[in-house]
Amino acid sequence: MKTIRPLIIFSALLFLVSFNPEDRKPGKHTGKVLTRQEMLADFEIFKAIYEQANAGLYKYHSKSDVDRVFRINKGRIRSGTSYREFYNILWNVIDYTGSCHNELTYPDSLDRLLSKQRLFFPLPLKYIDHKLYTNVDYQDIPKGSELISVNALETGRFVDLITKYISTDGTNKSGKYA
Repeated sequence: MKTIRPLIIFSALLFLVSFNPEDRKPGKHTGKVLTRQEMLADFEIFKAIYEQANAGLYKYHSKSDVDRVFRINKGRIRSGTSYREFYNILWNVIDYTGSCHNELTYPDSLDRLLSKQRLFFPLPLKYIDHKLYTNVDYQDIPKGSELISVNALETGRFVDLITKYISTDGTNKSGKYA
């Protein structure tokens, strides 16, 4: 099981090497577009590594269900799919298979670049009784304020979208909301 994380990270890094360093500079578009063929090839590498290294891959779902999720997500790869969209496609598979030992991260250099951009929600949040609250004072928003929406997304939908990035075992959802 200890080899799973490095292998998954390796697969993510594998498709990053094809990016032009110009696209990583601050102010540049970081959603570098690979060709559909490059993404399909990278997806197959990810799938092969994931299937070989993940001893518990079929612990919570049958092989046919896992194969279906791979097939559906591979089908989402289109011409013009951005790096970020591709990352989300891979996370769909990781989240579905349900293992807290699986994760996919950007390399530190790209993570630092993205953290400097206005892509991320600027507040730490607490999820209590199906509601989101701020955990710090931020500009005109006092600590403990309930969020109703985020970028015009109702908070329930927002939570559904972001919780896939936290791996938990099986169908356990409580760890995703911590």
